[in-house]
Amino acid sequence: MAYDHQEQEQLEALKAWFQTWGKAIAAGAVVVAAAFGGWQGWQAWQQKKANAAALVYDELQQAAQAAKADDVKRLAGTLAADYKGTAYAAMGALVAAKAELAGGDAKGAQAHYEWVIANAKLEEFAAMARLRLSGVLLDQKDYDAALKAVSTGMPAAFEALAADRRGDVLAAQGNKAEARKAYVEALDKLAVKRENQGLRQIIEIKRDALGEG
Repeated sequence: MAYDHQEQEQLEALKAWFQTWGKAIAAGAVVVAAAFGGWQGWQAWQQKKANAAALVYDELQQAAQAAKADDVKRLAGTLAADYKGTAYAAMGALVAAKAELAGGDAKGAQAHYEWVIANAKLEEFAAMARLRLSGVLLDQKDYDAALKAVSTGMPAAFEALAADRRGDVLAAQGNKAEARKAYVEALDKLAVKRENQGLRQIIEIKRDALGEG
C-alpha cells in the first residue's frame, strides 16, 4: 500500500505540475514549430525570389549585349524595384551602367553606380561601383568627386585599385608628387598580395612617367 500511496503522490504531483506548466510548454512547442516552419517558408520564398531575379538578370545581360537600351533600363529598373535585396540587383545595375556608357550616357551610368553604392548588400559590389564611378567622374574632369568616390568604403581587396585610381585623378590635376605617392601606395598594396603582375607593370609605367618625386 505504501508503494501505491507513493505512486499516487507522484501522479498527483505530475498532474499539478502539468496544470501549472503544461499549457506554457505546449504553447512553446507550437511557437517553436511555427518558427521552424516560418524559417523554412522564408528560405523557400527567398530562393524563389532569387530564382526570379536570376531570370531577369539573364534577360538584362542579353539586352545589354544586343544594345537594346530601352530594355536594359526597364530590366534594371525591375531588379532595383522588385529584387533590391538580391545580388542580382547590384549586378544588374553594374551591367546597365556599362551599357549606358557604351551608349554615351555617362549620367545614366553614374546613376546606376550611385544606386549600387547606396544599396548593394555586398561591399565588393559597392567597391566596384565606386571605382567605376570614379572613372566616369574623372572623364568628366570632376576631380574632387572622383577622388571622394574611392577615398572611403574600399575593402582590402580593392585598396590597390583605389590607390591607382587616386593616382590617375591626381595626375590629371597636375599634382605629380601626390599622384606618385598614390601609385607607390598601390604598388605596396599589390606587393602584399604578390599577384596582378600585369596591373603592377601598368602602375609602374605611370609612376615612372611622373619622374622622381
